[in-house]
Amino acid sequence: LYVYECQWDKDHSPCGMHIEGDQASVTDHLARFHGFTGGEGDTACLWDGCTSKKRAAMKGTSIARHLVTHIGYKIKCTACNVDYARED
Repeated sequence: LYVYECQWDKDHSPCGMHIEGDQASVTDHLARFHGFTGGEGDTACLWDGCTSKKRAAMKGTSIARHLVTHIGYKIKCTACNVDYARED
């Protein structure tokens, strides 16, 4: 089991809680501890240090997938032995 430190920075103070790095766990953490439920509207990535050009214009439904890239979570394909950020 790997856990990662949450750097969601809503009030100029990164969260600091530890979360699993998969997309489902990130989504659950954002909803439970940050009140973030996503949605189709545009939103900003509040991950401390995010410099993405899409920072202020990202779909709320894409945030958890985007945060997995910050965390560095990887899945190794058993067929080709390559690391990927997502299972799909």
